[in-house]
Formats: sequence, structure tokens, C-alpha cells
Amino acid sequence: MKRALATSLTATTVIGGVVLIAVAAGQPGHTPHRTGRIVAAALPDRACDFDAVADVSSANATARELARTNPAATVTAARLDRAAAVAQARTASSDPAQAAAADAAAVLAPAQWAGVDFSYVAPTRCTWIVTVAATFTPQHRPSGATATTYSSYTLVLDAASGSGEEVVAGPNALNMLTGFVPGQ
Repeated sequence: MKRALATSLTATTVIGGVVLIAVAAGQPGHTPHRTGRIVAAALPDRACDFDAVADVSSANATARELARTNPAATVTAARLDRAAAVAQARTASSDPAQAAAADAAAVLAPAQWAGVDFSYVAPTRCTWIVTVAATFTPQHRPSGATATTYSSYTLVLDAASGSGEEVVAGPNALNMLTGFVPGQ
């Protein structure tokens, strides 16, 4: 066998005069691992502001405290790039191995466009909206409700700090792989 193919003969069988040869890629007993791709999103990036900070001067005490302590509400020198946002989003899957091999798409857009509606996050603040084609089972659900597992999910991350703002899944969820945006 040619070395460049990196294959190994694992078994031969003769059935009805036909020789069947089983060939495995890589080392014997090794299953090749597929690395997930970052694919082009179905929607374009949108203009946003990494340093936008909400004006919470007239907000209630809880919102003012969240604005003071939440990374998505403060100015930071950090910037999360597309690959880092996708890597972080993959960790939310119910099946980490599947998520690591799954396709994902990310769009940079303002928090308001992404549906983030927290008084302590500025509407123009940059967020990464990342959809991963991997299973997701919400950990929190109403008492007595049956767990539903979805085939994809979307995580919204603050693009400056990397803090997770929201995760959505289901047929009516924001989806950067398909371009589905609820209400549009």
C-alpha cells in the first residue's frame, strides 16, 4: 500500500469468490476525527460598537448593579474573534464531541438586533451570534416539563468580554446557518 494514503489493511473476506478488503484510515483501531467547520453565515455582519455602554442612570438598583459588575456592560480592551466565539459556543452543546465536529456560523451584530433585551447592555453593543449544528438540551425548564433536545442552538456572546448573554434553540430560534430571524 502507498504510505501517502495512510491506510492499513484490517481484514479480508472471501464471499462467493469475491475478495472483500476492509481498509481503515489512519492507524489500526483509530477512527478519524472530523473537526467542525466555521461556515459562512447566511446573514452578513452588522455595524456595532464594542465599547457601547448602557445608560442606566435612571434604571432600578438591580440594573445599575448589573451594569457595574457584568462584563457585557463595561468597556474592555478585550475582543473576541469569530473563531474564539465559535469555540466558546461549541461548549454549550449537550454532546461536546458532536459539537466539536459540527458546522457553525457566526455573525457580529448589535445586541438589540440579536434580541438581547437587558437594560444593562447597550443596544448597539457588539455581540457574536453563533449557531452550532449540534444537539442542545436546555438545563432549565419549567418544573415537570419533559426535556426537549434540539438539533441546533444559537448562543449570543458579548463580543468584547465573551460573556454569554443568551442561548436559544428550537424551530423559531435565531439561526445563522439558515438565516432565520424571528419576526423578519
